[in-house]
Amino acid sequence: NVFGLSLGITCSLVLFLLATFLLSYDRYHENFDRIYRIVHSENDQQGNRVYNNGVPSPMADAVREEVPGIEKLAFVSNKYSNTLVSIEDKEASGGRQYFEEREGVAYIEETFFDLFTRPIIKGNRAGFGQPGKVILSEKLADKYFGSTDIVGKEIVLNKEQVLEVTGVMEDVPRNSDFPFEMFISYSTIKKGYEEHGWGSVSSDDQIYLLINESVKPETINESLVAFKEKQFPNDDQDRSYFLQPLKDLHFDTRFSNYRYATVSDGNIITMVLVGFFILVTACINFINLSTAVAVKRSKEVGVRKVLGSTRKELVKQFMGETFFIVLLSIIVSLGLAELLLIYINPFLDIDLSINWFTDGKIELFILSTLIMVTFIAGLYPSFVMARMKPAVIIKNQLSNVKTSGISLRKVLVGLQFVITPFFIIGTLVLVAQMKFIKESDLGFKMDAVIAIDIPESKDLQKKTLKNSIERITGVQQVSLASRTPLSGSISVTDIKLENDPREYYCDIKWADENYIPIYDIELKAGEGLKAVDTLTRVVVNEEFLKVAGISDPGEVLGRMVQIWGSDVPITGVVKNFYSRNLRMKIEPVMLVNGTGNARTLSVKLSGQNFNAQLDDIKEAWQQVYPEYTFEYEFVDEVVAAMYESEEEMAVIFTFFSSVAIFIGCLGLFGLVSYTTNQKVKEIGIRKALGASVQNILGLVSREFMAPVLVGFVIAAPLGWYLMNEWLQNYQYKISLGLDVFAIALAVTIVIAMVTTGYKSLQAARSNPVDSLRDD
Repeated sequence: NVFGLSLGITCSLVLFLLATFLLSYDRYHENFDRIYRIVHSENDQQGNRVYNNGVPSPMADAVREEVPGIEKLAFVSNKYSNTLVSIEDKEASGGRQYFEEREGVAYIEETFFDLFTRPIIKGNRAGFGQPGKVILSEKLADKYFGSTDIVGKEIVLNKEQVLEVTGVMEDVPRNSDFPFEMFISYSTIKKGYEEHGWGSVSSDDQIYLLINESVKPETINESLVAFKEKQFPNDDQDRSYFLQPLKDLHFDTRFSNYRYATVSDGNIITMVLVGFFILVTACINFINLSTAVAVKRSKEVGVRKVLGSTRKELVKQFMGETFFIVLLSIIVSLGLAELLLIYINPFLDIDLSINWFTDGKIELFILSTLIMVTFIAGLYPSFVMARMKPAVIIKNQLSNVKTSGISLRKVLVGLQFVITPFFIIGTLVLVAQMKFIKESDLGFKMDAVIAIDIPESKDLQKKTLKNSIERITGVQQVSLASRTPLSGSISVTDIKLENDPREYYCDIKWADENYIPIYDIELKAGEGLKAVDTLTRVVVNEEFLKVAGISDPGEVLGRMVQIWGSDVPITGVVKNFYSRNLRMKIEPVMLVNGTGNARTLSVKLSGQNFNAQLDDIKEAWQQVYPEYTFEYEFVDEVVAAMYESEEEMAVIFTFFSSVAIFIGCLGLFGLVSYTTNQKVKEIGIRKALGASVQNILGLVSREFMAPVLVGFVIAAPLGWYLMNEWLQNYQYKISLGLDVFAIALAVTIVIAMVTTGYKSLQAARSNPVDSLRDD
C-alpha cells in the first residue's frame, strides 16, 4: 500500500510542479493583464488561414500614431545571429578582450521597460532611447567586467558599433519568454532597418502594447481593422491584425515566441489529467489491496465488536490507520520526487524544486492530497471491515468470511483498465507521430552536412572562408546562405509575378550556387543559382507554382518577379522542401541569388576521417575570424532540435503512463490475490476431481478478463477522440487506424494476463491436500 500510494503521489506531485511552472510563464510582469502582442492572420494562396507574430518594422510608429487606447507601445527585434562583443583590456592580445554571444541579444525601444518588469539595479534607462546605448544583465556584466558597477563603460559590437552601458538589469527569470541578456537601443539601427519598408516581415520583429485600463482589447482590435484597411488597401489575402494576450504567448501554438517553444493548452491539460489519473489509480489500488487483506483482520474486528466497539469507532480506527499510511506515503513521495527531479530538471532544462516552506501551492497540494486520498482510499475499506458481523466471523473459518466487496472491486479494476488502455493508446500515438516526423521526406538531404553560423561581416571575409574550406581534403561542397533549408528563423516578403496582378508572400532564403546541390534539392525545371553577388535570378518551389495556378514548371521559366523594387527572372523550379516545421504546411519558397545576407556556412564532408576535416575547417575559421569561437552543428541535429519539445513531452508522457500502468497492475494483482485466497478450497476440490492446471488458470483468469475488455471498449473511443484532437496541431500527421487500437488491445490483454498469471499459476499448481486437510 505504501509503495503504490507513494509512487502515485510522487508522479502527481512532479506533474503538478511541471504544470504550475509552465503556467507561470510571464506572470511575474506587473502589467501582465494589460500587455498584448500584435499578431496577424491571413489567407494563403490556397485559402488556408495562416498565422504570424512578425510585423513590418515601420508598423510600430504607425500604430503608435493611428490606434487610440494604447498607453505604451514597444517594438522588439531579436538579433538572431552571432554577436561579437569586445571590451578594452590592456593585458589582452591587441588590447581588447573578445566575447561571443550566440543568443540573448535584442534591439528594443526604451518603452519596453514601461511594459515589462525587468528591474534595472545599476544606472537607469535615461538616454537609452538614443543610438549607441546598451543595458546588460548582471550575468553579462560580470562576464565582461567582473562587476556590475559598469555604467558609462563601453563595449564594441562586431568590431564596428561602439555602445555605452547605461544600466545593469536583473538576470532573466527561467519562466520568461523574453530570454534576453543584452538590450541595445533600437534607434541604433532603426533608419537602415526600416528601409525594407512594409513588404518584409520577420518573425523576430514584434510589437507589444500596454493598453489603457479603461480600454477593452476588442476596441483595439476594431481600430486595427481600420488601420489595416488604410495601410493595405489592395490586400487580397484577407489579412487581419489583432491582439494576443501575454498570457497566451507560451501556449498558443499558432504563433512563436522568443524562446521558440510553445506548449499547447492540450499538453497542459494532458499533464494534469495524467497526474490526476495516476493518483486515482493509486487510490483504487489502495482500496483493492485494503479490502483484499480485510479478511485477515476479520477476527480482530469480531473481537473488538464483542468487546463493545461500535461501527463508528471501527470506522474512525481504520480511517485513522489510512491517514497515517497516506501521511507516510506522502513523506516517502517527497523524497522520491526530489530524486526524480534530479533527472527531470536537466532533461527539460528547467529548475523545479519542492519549496515546502515558501511555496503555498506545494503546501496546498500536499494538504489537499492528504485529505482527498485519505477520504477516497480509506472510506470504503473502513466500512467493509466495520460492518462485518462478529458471530459469523468467530464461528466460521477465516477463509470463509465474505467482505461483500468483490463486485465493487471488479468495478474499480474495470476503471483502472479504462485508464490503462487510454495511456497505452496515447503512448502509441505519440511514438508513432514522432517516428513519422523523423522519417518524413523533408525534400532535401543532410547526410554529413554541418552548419556553421558566421558573424555579420563583409562579403570578402565570408568568401575567403568559403574558398579556404573548399580546398580542404575531404570537403565535398561548401555553400553560403541565409539559413539551412529547414530553420526556426523565417523571413517572408511580398512579390509580384509578371502579368499577374496578385501579390504573393514567399519564404525567402538567400543562397549561392552550391546551395541546391549540397542539400540535393531536386531541380524540376530550369537551372539553379549562379556564383554572383547581385540579385540576378531566383528559383521557386512547386508550391509557388501551385498557388500561382501554374501546372507546368516550364511555363514560369523566364517570367519576371518584382521583389524589393527590382525585376528579376525566375530561372528554376525545385521540388517542395520543408522550410518550416511539420506543424505548418509547406509554403511558397523563393531562393534568391546572393550572399550579402549569408549567416550560415554549410559544409558537406566525406564519409571518412571527420575529425581531421573538422580540425582543418577550424584552422581555416581561425584565420578569418580569430576572435570568434569555432562552433558547428550537424544539420540533422539542427532539424531534430526543432522537435525537441515534442520529444520531451513524449518521453514524459510515456514515463508517467508506464507508472500509471504499473500501479494499475498492482491493483489487479491485489484483486487476484484476494480471489485466489477466497477460492483456495474450491480450487482444491476441482483439482481433487481431476481439473488440469489449464482449467484452473482459465477459471481464475476468466473472472478478470471481462472488466478488462469492458474497460478497453470505453477507453478506445475516448483515446481516439483526444489523440485525434492532439494530432490537429500538425499539418502532416499519422492517421488513427484500427492497427493502433488492435495493438493497444493486445498490449492490454498481455499486461492483464501477465499480472494475473503468477498468482493464478501458483493457485493452479498448489497441492489440494494443503487446502482440504483441515475440513
